[in-house]
Amino acid sequence: MLQENNNGRNDKAMVKTRFMFITMILALIFLVSAVTTALTEVNFKEYKAIKNTKEFYLYLKGVGEGLEWANEELAARGSKALYCKPEKETMNVEQYSDILIREVTENTKELSDDMPLGLILLNGLIKSYPCK
Repeated sequence: MLQENNNGRNDKAMVKTRFMFITMILALIFLVSAVTTALTEVNFKEYKAIKNTKEFYLYLKGVGEGLEWANEELAARGSKALYCKPEKETMNVEQYSDILIREVTENTKELSDDMPLGLILLNGLIKSYPCK
């Protein structure tokens, strides 16, 4: 038998309400953790685990384009560019990947697990396209 509580709701309705509340809280926690993870800078240790995934290539494309935009902005403001790729050359994710792989292969011993991947790519771009 269901008993009525002071608010006029029965025990079954209270259990259902609590279950829905707990489910919503867990969903919120999951969502916040997923967004936080998505906004995190990928480091060298994480790169080793995710380097062959589609998501990684999307991330790498974004980092590479961001570095390119920043480099172009420096040049437009009259500052020294970080690297000097030919103007007519357009970069794609495969090129960023090749540069990153070369940088990682040549410098594995010097790279710490917590080094940001963007910094590793930037170092590779500087070596691949030095300014004269």
